[in-house]
Amino acid sequence: MVLAVFIPFDDSKPLENYVLQTTGTEGVTPSIQTALQGDVLETPLLRPSIREVNNTTIAGLYAYHNSFSSRDGTVNRTQNIRATRLSMSCGLLSLRFYGNVVLVRSFGYLNRGFEDLGLESIRGVCCISPDLRCSIQNFGGVSPACEVAPGWLTNAACENYHDAGVLARVALAMTEHHESEDSDSSSDSAKSYDSDDEEPTQHTFVTRSSLCLQCRRLTDSICPGCEGCYVCDDCCTSGRRWSHECQCQTWKMYVSHREELSSFDFGTDGNGGDWYTSLMGRGFQTSE
Repeated sequence: MVLAVFIPFDDSKPLENYVLQTTGTEGVTPSIQTALQGDVLETPLLRPSIREVNNTTIAGLYAYHNSFSSRDGTVNRTQNIRATRLSMSCGLLSLRFYGNVVLVRSFGYLNRGFEDLGLESIRGVCCISPDLRCSIQNFGGVSPACEVAPGWLTNAACENYHDAGVLARVALAMTEHHESEDSDSSSDSAKSYDSDDEEPTQHTFVTRSSLCLQCRRLTDSICPGCEGCYVCDDCCTSGRRWSHECQCQTWKMYVSHREELSSFDFGTDGNGGDWYTSLMGRGFQTSE
């Protein structure tokens, strides 16, 4: 048996610990299909790994769900905000979940089985904010005395960031190799431009009105949840605002410090004043 977490798409229903039965070579798949009532898709949120320092094995985190979007093309009312918050905390900011989701910790390709997933380890990130900092979680209602998130979850975004960098370098190497093979055949068909060619026209769009964070239409309506961004009434009523709702609590916390941040002394009067300029140098900029 494996202890998993069941996340209903309906926010009014609580997160639940769910016991999965393991069956031979099929693992927990039949039990997950029963929980989700149909065929399922597997989405890795964190790959399993082995720490070289002490040879400790860290289980990965996998999300099981029915689909990524609505099958009929209409606005999907089954968006799973809490599961999407979790994927954002893992650094997967473009991933969206719909319908019910089952979370399982597995050692995957390491072939070491499964590990129980406790409900409390992900409650804060699912129900409050993908930002795992204590100030954000405590602002959202988590008791300061309790642990916000375990180490494997707080390191998930970093792990996925480095994995994406490695994959990007592999993809770049494969692309350069492919281009080098085709360089001779494509050189004759390459288009050249003379200095007399007309330069492309640059268009500038300027508006004095605020834009909706979701659909980019003109609006002066502020998000009722955080009062920190503009969201049009149509997006609020149609459900398109839900991706912002995943981070709404974080925005609300920032808004609560708006006056403090606006009066922050950067030292522009010459009293110890250029401390922050060194942080803008090349050494503090990230790359893949």
